[in-house]
Amino acid sequence: MRIRRGGAILLVLLASCAQAGANPSTKAAGVISAPATTASVSPSTTVPTTEATPPPTAAQIGQPTTTTTAFISTEQRIAQIVVEHARQQIACFSAPTKCDVAAITAEQGTLRANMTIGVQAMIDRHYEAREDPADPSYINVSATNLAEDQRSAVVSVCVWDPLLVWEVHGVPDGSDALINSAKSTFYRTYTVFLEVGQWRVGQTSRLTEVKERNSCGPRT
Repeated sequence: MRIRRGGAILLVLLASCAQAGANPSTKAAGVISAPATTASVSPSTTVPTTEATPPPTAAQIGQPTTTTTAFISTEQRIAQIVVEHARQQIACFSAPTKCDVAAITAEQGTLRANMTIGVQAMIDRHYEAREDPADPSYINVSATNLAEDQRSAVVSVCVWDPLLVWEVHGVPDGSDALINSAKSTFYRTYTVFLEVGQWRVGQTSRLTEVKERNSCGPRT
């Protein structure tokens, strides 16, 4: 394996996916037992009284007797979508030839166009981003600000990015070459838009970078 340290390649590519200074206008049913019934009889005929057998209770069939549904606010749902988007973005850069940028970005904003450029650059250079199983990347959401019209939101996050960038078959013997092993903490914002009933990320802006140190704290 050959290691070439020619600059933070992935960071440059990922930076192309962010537009600094973005300022959007951001703005179970209960069980009822059947009643006992008595058939009418003639004086010469005796008919026994019959009671309907009630169905099994929830406890008898091993099910909870009550159901509690957790309430998730709009802000919490948006935060979950941003975290999922970060995973999808890593998957894109890990397999750029299989990446469908439009499937994970909003029509609004510049992320779709900029991420398309970044993914194509990795394809052209035969680059792939790979996770380090011993030190995986993650994202912590610190704040979600929903616009007054509730059609967009700005999410503030901390990203720990220790992704490794490899050039596929970059060594003469056919093995892959490690291009970049830089690790950084990024403080950034994601702008999320409500489109056809779904929240989708459309803009990212980098605020601060802390190189070679994880400043995000424990994964939340």
